[in-house]
Amino acid sequence: MECAEFRRIIGTDPKRSSPDLEAHRESCVGCTKYLADMRRLDELVAGALQVAGPKQGAALTRPRRALRWYGLAAGLLVAITAGASIWFARERDALYAEFVMHADGERKVMVVTDKRVPPEKVVSRLEHLHTRLTRELPLSTVRICKIRGVEIPHLIMQTPGGAVHVMVLPGERMLTSHSFEKLGYQGEVMSDHDHLIAIVGATRAAVKQGAALTAGAFDWQN
Repeated sequence: MECAEFRRIIGTDPKRSSPDLEAHRESCVGCTKYLADMRRLDELVAGALQVAGPKQGAALTRPRRALRWYGLAAGLLVAITAGASIWFARERDALYAEFVMHADGERKVMVVTDKRVPPEKVVSRLEHLHTRLTRELPLSTVRICKIRGVEIPHLIMQTPGGAVHVMVLPGERMLTSHSFEKLGYQGEVMSDHDHLIAIVGATRAAVKQGAALTAGAFDWQN
C-alpha cells in the first residue's frame, strides 16, 4: 500500500483498520503521524457535537437555548478549522517530501553544465504530456517521471545560482507559494494556473532564480 492510498482511506474514516493499513502504518512514520492527527480531528468534531440536553423538568429560556447553539457552532468551527490546518499541513509536507525524494534520486543530473537540450527535443518530450513551453528555458535535461502515480515533466534547469530541478504536477493548486527545506535541499512550490511547479536546488538563490524563470512557462493543451 502506498501513502496516498493510506491517507485517502484514513481521511474518509480515521477509525478504519485492516491488515494492510496496519502494515503500512507500522512501516511509515509520516502516515503514523497522519493517522494520529486524523483521529484527533475526529475526536474534536465528536466533542463539539456532544451537547448536553436540559435536566428533566427544567425549561430552557430562548436566550439560553440560543447561547447553547452558538457554543455548539463555535466549538464545531474551532474543531474543523484546527483539523483542516493539520490536514493541509500534513498533505503539503508529504508533497514536499515526495518532490525532494524524487529530486534526490536523480541528483547525478543536477550539475552545472553548458549542455542544453535542443528546442525540438524539448517539444518532442513534452508533447507526450500535452504541454509545451511558452518560451525557451536553459534546460540541460528533460525527462518524463512519475509523482503520485502521475506522469510529469521533470527538468534540470541552469540558473546563475546553479542547477535546479523543475517538476510540474498538473491538476493541483495552492493559494500561495511555499518555501521549504528538506534533506539539505532548498525548495519552492508555486501554483501556475491549474498545476503546481516545484523548484528544488542546493541554494535558496538558485531556487528563487528558477522560480522566476519558470513562472508562466508551461502551456497545457486540453
